Formats: sequence, C-alpha cells, structure tokens
Amino acid sequence: AGRRVYDEQLRVRLDRQMPEAREMGLDAGGWFSFALFKYDDPQGGRFRTLRQWQLRLWGSANIRGVHRFYIRALGAWDDWNSGDNPGDVTEDSWTSPTIERAWYQFDLGQLLRNRTGKAPPVGLKLKVGREFATMGTALVLATPLDMIQFDVSLPNWDLKAIVGMTVHDSRNIADDSQAIYRNNDRCIWGVEVAYTGLDRHRPFAYYLSNEDHTHPDWNDPLQKYDYSSRYVGLGSEGTAFLPNLRYQTELVGEWGRT
Repeated sequence: AGRRVYDEQLRVRLDRQMPEAREMGLDAGGWFSFALFKYDDPQGGRFRTLRQWQLRLWGSANIRGVHRFYIRALGAWDDWNSGDNPGDVTEDSWTSPTIERAWYQFDLGQLLRNRTGKAPPVGLKLKVGREFATMGTALVLATPLDMIQFDVSLPNWDLKAIVGMTVHDSRNIADDSQAIYRNNDRCIWGVEVAYTGLDRHRPFAYYLSNEDHTHPDWNDPLQKYDYSSRYVGLGSEGTAFLPNLRYQTELVGEWGRT
C-alpha cells in the first residue's frame, strides 16, 4: 500500500511538469528518482528493505499549439536486501523499459485562432495515444489508457468523451489473484458533461462503461475472471468560502456483473 501511495504522488508531480506550450519547439529531458521502503512483516518477524531506482526520459514537440506530441519512458530497478523479496527468489528485479505516455493532440480551435486571430465559439481537441485518463473527480477512473479522447468546449459547457483499452501489463482492478495481477485487458468508454458558467463551481455528470476481456494465464486455465461494470456519476468541484479552499464532491451509482 505504501508503494502505491508513493507511485501515485510521484505520478501526479510528473504529469504536472509538462513542457511549456510554445508556438514552435522541441523539448526533451528526464527525471531520476530514488525511494527507500521499509516493510514490517509481522508473520516473518522481520523488516523488509527495498531501494527503488527509477529513470524517466521524455520528449515533446509543439507546432503552433495545433499539433502536440509527447512521449515518456520509464526504466526501474528494485534493489531488495538479501532474502527480503517476498515474490521472487532472484532478489532484485529490473523493469524492462516501458512507455508511460505517448500521445498526439490536434487542437482545431487553436488552428482557427491562428488563421483568423479570433477565438472560435466552439473548441475541439482530439488526443490519440497512451495518456492518464480520469472521469469526474477520478473516483471511478484514474489509470493510463491507450485511447482516443475528444474535448469539446462550448459557451458555458465542456464535453469529454473517451474510448480506449487498459495497458495490458498494468495492475488489474481485481488484483487479488496472481493469475491476473499484471494482466489487464479492459475496454473503457465514457462521456462527461460539465457546466462552466459558474465562477467558483464546476458541476458535472458522466457515464462510464468498463467491459472486461481479461483472461488468466496458463497456470490457472480453468478459472474465469470477469468484472464488467457501469457507472453514473454526479458531482461538483471548485472553491468554497476562501479562494484557495478547494472542494470535490461526487455521487456514484454502479452496477454490473462478475
């Protein structure tokens, strides 16, 4: 659980450090991070120690704000003390380089703005590739997807639509079984509508569908794993009482099959 909290906090910081939007330009860079974990193992009567080393490299391109490209890769090394790795007798583990983010975005509104010098009444952005996807306050969806995303801006309204697949080797929602822990094949699509006509509040509503196509590995071929679900959400986010006092509220209805 501690590593999940750390990974999520690191993910938020890295996704916020996007290169500045310039009219024309190529950018590249990287991050190196180190973390030390100490696990209390009551059953084994011991502490387990892990040193986690991570290197991320990224590159981006921006053409007049109309065409944007971004890619980020990760390489990691988990360095356990001797005998401390609970899941692998090889002790240490090297994570093969993986693509965390890789997307292209086309901004039709910016294209029209460049040509006419005026902001169009309707804005449209199309993003294709691997990106971190959310719905609402990220209560029911907060994961990287290989997806297509549409963002439409209207007077006082924003519309977002996504359709995509989970990254195959990412952590499964039903991660209680080792047969599917790193086997995640889900088709996810959804639509979100938000009202932007209020100064300090952004009410929203969404529908999200999760269709499970995950199959277990050969170690457990007779067991069927399936968790498909649907969600309807209503909520709001913004500031209350003080300019920097932010709030989020969300009510979700869920149904499905397993």
